[in-house]
Amino acid sequence: MRMMRMMRTIRMMRTMNERCSARRLSTALVAAALAIPAACRQSTPGPCVIDPLGCGPPDVLTLDPSCELVGALQVTLGDGNIATFMPLTPELEPELQYGSQGGQHYQLGVRIDNPAPSAPGLEIHFIVRGAIECPLEAGRCAEWSTLAERRAVVTDEALLQTTSEGAVVTAGYVVVLEESPYWWAGEVDTRVQVVAEVRDRCDRRGTAIFDFIAPGYIVETGPY
Repeated sequence: MRMMRMMRTIRMMRTMNERCSARRLSTALVAAALAIPAACRQSTPGPCVIDPLGCGPPDVLTLDPSCELVGALQVTLGDGNIATFMPLTPELEPELQYGSQGGQHYQLGVRIDNPAPSAPGLEIHFIVRGAIECPLEAGRCAEWSTLAERRAVVTDEALLQTTSEGAVVTAGYVVVLEESPYWWAGEVDTRVQVVAEVRDRCDRRGTAIFDFIAPGYIVETGPY
């Protein structure tokens, strides 16, 4: 328990330090950056460059009428791309990433522990939502606000990696946030819920849900 608290504290401190650093960027540095001719500036690739589907609109998942598998899919939510996929746990919350235009996003994925090898293909609906005045121990929240949503259909077998245990992992999908969980509720802590609703070509369905607390920002009154 002490180790979990330490890791959460380190992550919160890192997030706060990043915010403070961005907030204290001097006007002189901004002016200097703008003075550089556009042709000489180095462009940073957007998040869709690293997305397995290029952030394109989802296709339609075609069901396999010959598939006879039944039951619910066993789904685990994870963070990172196909090479760095890690299941979300209280010690590992999704990492907030920043785009070149100031946007923020998560890079999410799923692991299916009971896949259909004869009918590869998944439809994944990612949802990120927030609630205030709803601690983790409260269970259900009375009201949620959607912060991000993305639907992806994965039919390319190259994007469906089979593990040594027989599970299937697909990851790296960029879910762009309309609002940052850390700023959405101001100084109030936000309960964030990440959801992955998955369907396979056998029409089996499964859902994975991960909740964590995003601390509200700190108002500083001193000089910058």
